[in-house]
Order: sequence, then structure tokens, then C-alpha cells
Amino acid sequence: VRKTHMLMVCNSDNAVYMEKRPPTGIWGGLWSFPQCEDENDVNDWLQNKLPFELQSQTEWQQIRHTFSHFHLDITPVFIKVGNNPKNIVMEEKPAVWYKMGQNPDRGYATPVMNLIKKLETTIGA
Repeated sequence: VRKTHMLMVCNSDNAVYMEKRPPTGIWGGLWSFPQCEDENDVNDWLQNKLPFELQSQTEWQQIRHTFSHFHLDITPVFIKVGNNPKNIVMEEKPAVWYKMGQNPDRGYATPVMNLIKKLETTIGA
């Protein structure tokens, strides 16, 4: 069993931050939420990677995604942030702000799509 935290960072425009996965490995080339191994990594990621004002942070119930050869236990973390005051663009990897309620126009893994649907219900998009 592998464990990860998926960071569902939502801004005041009800858009969620997504990153493109590397071309190889789990969900290669698909779009996903940023992932961290543990809670300390989550806090470091928020402080160092996304310079927004943190408004709230809530862990959701863990979900399990099963691959043919292992299980992945995912702890979704819903993070509400204010707008980026400096409009900083992250350049280290491809990233987008996905506007809730739009038709997804990129490839997403099944658990990511399920979390997007749950987010849309939660924030009323």
C-alpha cells in the first residue's frame, strides 16, 4: 500500500490548481492535483510552491485506488486560498487553474475526476 496526500487548492474564482504528471510512472501524462507524501510535506508545499493567502485547509476522508499490483491510499486535502496578489506563474512544471463546472478538456485519472466532481458539489460550481 502506498499513501499520498492530494492537494485540491481552490482559489476565490472556484478554480482548482492542477499539474501535469511526468510522461512516465503512475498516471503518466495525465493532469492531477499536486501530491505530497505526508502532512509536513503539505505545509512545506503550501509555503514554498503556491504563494497565496491560506483561508482554510480540511482533510477529507481517505479513498483507496487499486492498481493491478498495489493499492494507493489517497488523503484529499481541500485547501481554499485567496487570489495570488503577485500573479506569480509557476514554471517548474505545466500547471493550470481548472475552472469548476467546465467540461474537462484534459486527461485525468479516475480518482482525480471523482474528486473534481465532489469539489464541484462542495463549492456549488
